[in-house]
Amino acid sequence: CRGALVGGVNLMLSPHVFIALCQARMLSPDCKCQTFDAKASGYVRGEGACAVVLRRASDVEAMKLRRLATVVGSSTNHDGRSASLTAPSGPAQQEAIKEALKQAGVKPSAMSYIETHG
Repeated sequence: CRGALVGGVNLMLSPHVFIALCQARMLSPDCKCQTFDAKASGYVRGEGACAVVLRRASDVEAMKLRRLATVVGSSTNHDGRSASLTAPSGPAQQEAIKEALKQAGVKPSAMSYIETHG
Protein backbone atom coordinates (compact mmCIF):
# COMPACT_ATOMS: atom_id res chain seq x y z
CA CYS A 1 0.00 0.00 0.00
CA ARG A 2 1.52 3.32 -1.05
CA GLY A 3 -1.06 5.53 0.59
CA ALA A 4 -4.30 5.60 2.51
CA LEU A 5 -7.19 8.00 2.96
CA VAL A 6 -8.25 7.83 6.60
CA GLY A 7 -11.47 9.44 7.74
CA GLY A 8 -13.77 9.56 10.69
CA VAL A 9 -17.16 11.09 11.42
CA ASN A 10 -19.21 11.36 14.60
CA LEU A 11 -22.77 12.60 14.17
CA MET A 12 -25.37 12.69 16.91
CA LEU A 13 -28.51 12.03 14.92
CA SER A 14 -30.59 10.11 17.46
CA PRO A 15 -32.25 11.87 20.39
CA HIS A 16 -32.65 8.47 22.08
CA VAL A 17 -28.93 8.22 22.90
CA PHE A 18 -28.92 11.73 24.37
CA ILE A 19 -31.97 10.93 26.51
CA ALA A 20 -30.41 7.68 27.76
CA LEU A 21 -27.14 9.43 28.65
CA CYS A 22 -29.06 12.15 30.51
CA GLN A 23 -31.06 9.56 32.44
CA ALA A 24 -27.84 7.75 33.36
CA ARG A 25 -26.36 11.09 34.52
CA MET A 26 -23.33 10.61 32.29
CA LEU A 27 -23.45 14.09 30.74
CA SER A 28 -22.07 17.15 32.49
CA PRO A 29 -24.97 19.29 33.77
CA ASP A 30 -22.93 22.49 33.29
CA CYS A 31 -21.81 21.45 29.77
CA LYS A 32 -18.12 21.56 30.77
CA CYS A 33 -15.82 18.60 30.29
CA GLN A 34 -13.29 18.89 33.10
CA THR A 35 -11.18 15.83 32.46
CA PHE A 36 -8.63 15.03 35.22
CA ASP A 37 -10.25 17.62 37.53
CA ALA A 38 -11.96 16.89 40.85
CA LYS A 39 -14.85 19.11 39.63
CA ALA A 40 -15.58 16.77 36.71
CA SER A 41 -19.30 16.02 36.60
CA GLY A 42 -19.67 14.09 33.35
CA TYR A 43 -18.72 14.50 29.75
CA VAL A 44 -19.86 16.72 26.91
CA ARG A 45 -20.79 15.27 23.53
CA GLY A 46 -19.63 16.76 20.27
CA GLU A 47 -19.84 16.16 16.55
CA GLY A 48 -16.93 16.21 14.17
CA ALA A 49 -15.44 14.97 10.94
CA CYS A 50 -11.92 14.76 9.57
CA ALA A 51 -9.84 13.09 6.90
CA VAL A 52 -6.11 12.69 6.40
CA VAL A 53 -3.96 11.21 3.66
CA LEU A 54 -1.15 8.93 4.79
CA ARG A 55 1.79 8.40 2.43
CA ARG A 56 5.27 6.95 2.64
CA ALA A 57 7.92 9.57 3.41
CA SER A 58 9.81 8.64 0.23
CA ASP A 59 6.68 9.25 -1.89
CA VAL A 60 6.05 12.62 -0.21
CA GLU A 61 9.60 13.70 -1.06
CA ALA A 62 9.42 12.37 -4.64
CA MET A 63 6.11 14.18 -5.23
CA LYS A 64 7.49 17.35 -3.61
CA LEU A 65 4.58 17.51 -1.19
CA ARG A 66 4.66 19.35 2.12
CA ARG A 67 4.89 16.94 5.05
CA LEU A 68 2.59 18.01 7.90
CA ALA A 69 3.36 15.20 10.33
CA THR A 70 5.20 11.92 10.66
CA VAL A 71 3.84 8.80 12.35
CA VAL A 72 6.79 7.30 14.21
CA GLY A 73 4.98 4.90 16.55
CA SER A 74 1.55 3.63 17.51
CA SER A 75 -0.05 1.28 19.99
CA THR A 76 -3.45 -0.04 20.93
CA ASN A 77 -4.92 -2.05 23.78
CA HIS A 78 -8.24 -2.46 25.58
CA ASP A 79 -9.82 -1.71 28.93
CA GLY A 80 -11.32 -5.15 29.44
CA ARG A 81 -10.50 -5.18 33.14
CA SER A 82 -11.40 -1.62 34.03
CA ALA A 83 -13.72 -0.74 36.89
CA SER A 84 -16.57 0.25 34.57
CA LEU A 85 -17.45 1.45 31.09
CA THR A 86 -16.95 5.06 32.13
CA ALA A 87 -13.74 4.51 34.13
CA PRO A 88 -10.95 3.40 31.78
CA SER A 89 -7.97 1.46 33.05
CA GLY A 90 -5.17 3.89 33.88
CA PRO A 91 -2.49 1.16 33.78
CA ALA A 92 -3.72 -0.04 30.36
CA GLN A 93 -3.58 3.50 28.97
CA GLN A 94 -0.11 4.02 30.45
CA GLU A 95 1.06 0.80 28.80
CA ALA A 96 -0.28 1.89 25.39
CA ILE A 97 1.56 5.21 25.65
CA LYS A 98 4.79 3.50 26.77
CA GLU A 99 4.61 1.08 23.83
CA ALA A 100 4.03 3.85 21.27
CA LEU A 101 6.96 5.84 22.66
CA LYS A 102 9.16 2.73 22.60
CA GLN A 103 8.28 2.03 18.95
CA ALA A 104 9.01 5.64 18.07
CA GLY A 105 12.27 5.74 19.99
CA VAL A 106 11.02 8.82 21.86
CA LYS A 107 11.70 9.51 25.53
CA PRO A 108 8.68 10.56 27.63
CA SER A 109 10.53 13.76 28.59
CA ALA A 110 10.50 14.78 24.91
CA MET A 111 6.69 14.90 24.86
CA SER A 112 5.15 18.37 25.04
CA TYR A 113 1.51 17.53 24.25
CA ILE A 114 -0.78 14.51 24.55
CA GLU A 115 -4.37 14.51 23.26
CA THR A 116 -6.71 12.54 25.52
CA HIS A 117 -10.33 11.51 25.42
CA GLY A 118 -12.42 13.40 27.95
